[in-house]
Amino acid sequence: MEEPGPSRKKLCVSEEKRKFQVKWSNAYFGSDKVICLICKQVNAMLKEYNIKRHYDTNHKMYDKFMGKERRTKLEQLQSGLTAQQSVFTNLAKSGEAVTQDSYVVAHEIARRSKPFSDGEFVRDCILKVADIVCPEQKSKFRDISLSNDTVTRRIEDLANDLKEQLGLRVEGLGKGSFSIALDESTDISDTAQLLIFIRTVTEDFEIGEELLSMESIKDRTRRVDICDAVCRSLDAYNVELTSMVGVTTDGAPAMVGRKAGAVSLLSDKVANNGDKNHNLMEKLQEEFHHRFSDFSDHEKSFNLFQDPFTCAPEEEPAEMQFDLIDLQESSEARAAYRDKNLIEFYKGLSASTYHALRQHAIRMASLFGSTYICEKTFSTMAINKSKLRSRLTDAHLHAVLRIATTEMEPDIKGIVANRRQHHKSHSK
Repeated sequence: MEEPGPSRKKLCVSEEKRKFQVKWSNAYFGSDKVICLICKQVNAMLKEYNIKRHYDTNHKMYDKFMGKERRTKLEQLQSGLTAQQSVFTNLAKSGEAVTQDSYVVAHEIARRSKPFSDGEFVRDCILKVADIVCPEQKSKFRDISLSNDTVTRRIEDLANDLKEQLGLRVEGLGKGSFSIALDESTDISDTAQLLIFIRTVTEDFEIGEELLSMESIKDRTRRVDICDAVCRSLDAYNVELTSMVGVTTDGAPAMVGRKAGAVSLLSDKVANNGDKNHNLMEKLQEEFHHRFSDFSDHEKSFNLFQDPFTCAPEEEPAEMQFDLIDLQESSEARAAYRDKNLIEFYKGLSASTYHALRQHAIRMASLFGSTYICEKTFSTMAINKSKLRSRLTDAHLHAVLRIATTEMEPDIKGIVANRRQHHKSHSK
């Protein structure tokens, strides 16, 4: 029995590296994309035999064109194809432009806490202005879709993009630190809304404060419910609780009870027992010392962060003593401390020489000073979910609050580029 010979592989066009030859255009009225310039049919194979067969079968009558006349005819057909393709290209660009415009308007509507239905009002105003300023361009503005449903979808897309950006920021923390601020309030529909803000500090001392999540708690707001909501939010971003160095709350019993508070439950989950910096802003001044006992427990750490030149190195943790001795002996470091703000000072310190001191500074800088950011956001929530807009869903309220509170800018061009279709307004 004969042994089978080596198998022969069938080569595809790309493997054969076939290229369109210029002479085929003049001979068979084809283009470099294997498109017939006469009937616009696309040939499947990049072979002269296939192109010639198509020409001989369908367009043999064009043999009457010879020499200069044939070249002229070829140029006419090529120009026609280019013009046709330009129409589709311009339509695509026009569609992208009006889609991008609708995202820009939707972004402003969310930022300014306006009803989604205001999109139609904005569009009507634009058309009135266009009548006066540039009537010849009015048709372009008319194509912008700003219906209630469209604005709603745009706001969802914008919020999702910002969420992805926050995910990348948290993912890039590396050896940085973060803390959270918690506050809970009831909206117009009697739903308890828990706001969870995150403050991140990277190894390069890049600081960010963003809304991590708004958790709607339908039943009771027990400590376990709040703790579960926080853990669920952190899990959504793949954040480890052990990286958290602080929790700032408003002082509500469900939050701060030493044995029954949500912070206590969270502390049990954190290996390094994160700082509990409770801001009891509603309490009487005479109870200040008692209410801020947790803050006082960490006063030494804050003092070290604020002024590392006045503390005694031997009284500080062992891992920081050599860093402090070197720092206090450095005239260059003293000058930088005097001339720069605190964050810029620590940012300028050598990571290799002052590693422990920098890590301590990162932890301290990641702490929230108060729950003001939560209180401010609740004011925004009250505007958005009012008696006139009580049907606003929790998901859409969350999206609006993310857009209204963020320091980041949504990537509108990127969102538009990833869309498969661009719809124009059908309103007149």
